[in-house]
Amino acid sequence: VDLPIDDFAIGRDGVIYATTHRDQVVRLRPDGSAAVIAEHAAVKGSAAALLSADGRSLYVIGDGGLFFGGKEAASLVRLSVAP
Repeated sequence: VDLPIDDFAIGRDGVIYATTHRDQVVRLRPDGSAAVIAEHAAVKGSAAALLSADGRSLYVIGDGGLFFGGKEAASLVRLSVAP
């Protein structure tokens, strides 16, 4: 994956959930595969990630695109990432 990664959270299974400071959140599996798991305005400027204690939810903070000059509101989004 050729993306800038700003923050990440690692699941018990070794899966990495990464924020990109863009409008995406990426899942990186230990086998090397990668997939975009969120790509929309709700995660605009995705800047921080935190997995819930049970590993079923990923909380993502978006900066509204501030890093790239955006002026939208910051956001907190819960993504279901149940194993």
